Amino acid sequence: MVNFDIDTTEITAAARFAAALTGQLDEITKRSLNSTTKKVHTQMRVELNRRIDRPTTWTRRGLLARYATDARLSVAIGFNYGGGLLDEGYSGSGVPAGRYMQVQAAGGTRQLKSTEKQLAGQISINPGAGFQLRPTGEGAGKLDAYGNVKGGTYIQILSRLRALKEQGSTANAPTGGGSRGRTRAKRREIDYFLTSRAGRARSIAQRVGPGPKGGTGKGSGNPGRPQTVGYRRGYLIAFQITRPQRYKSRFPLRKLALADFNRRYADAFRSSTEAMIRRAKKF
Repeated sequence: MVNFDIDTTEITAAARFAAALTGQLDEITKRSLNSTTKKVHTQMRVELNRRIDRPTTWTRRGLLARYATDARLSVAIGFNYGGGLLDEGYSGSGVPAGRYMQVQAAGGTRQLKSTEKQLAGQISINPGAGFQLRPTGEGAGKLDAYGNVKGGTYIQILSRLRALKEQGSTANAPTGGGSRGRTRAKRREIDYFLTSRAGRARSIAQRVGPGPKGGTGKGSGNPGRPQTVGYRRGYLIAFQITRPQRYKSRFPLRKLALADFNRRYADAFRSSTEAMIRRAKKF
């Protein structure tokens, strides 16, 4: 979030005197702040589209402005945080844009996603070092038009890995040895598993390809995997498990917004003062 401190160095003494003379200094200040903030907010949305690759509608809507009122002569521009710094206009559903755009604005290491937090008990690269899931673009790791993996895919993966931890959740895959794959519907389902090397989880793999053919396994006279398991024959890597990555700032909101605000405010103050004087002359 960017709070704007009023820079009066470029406001002439004449303009300040005229504002005070009309007895409407607070009103002029409020109008100047709001007109400037509206223009800066519009410009920051342009910068967001220019600097961030294919931002979603949700992300664009998450860049909010807080305007001045009679009781509060201050303004701000920033992303919503869902109970945090700037929540005017936040609907309360979905992941607040500020939680994932903070790293784009300031750089550094992004926060863990909900999926990563729920998998933390099964995945560890180094004690205390954390990890991140990086989609490979293959299978379940395929990205949509906005460069994201659909939320339903993550839920399905968590279910298959028995990592869903929401209170009262019953969506985890069953654990019985023959409980999955006994029907045609279940044999068509996609299954996931963790790959590891040297005791470290390396990736989330997705089973692909055709299932087993014919009757196999114990008692069938044909060796091989029992048909009732139903697993597909091949697999691909859908997500790599990596160390936390550090990101450079791609959308330095604070720097951009402050510069734009300071460039516009003096002219807005003069225009508001002149408009107030013209209005006073009519009465």
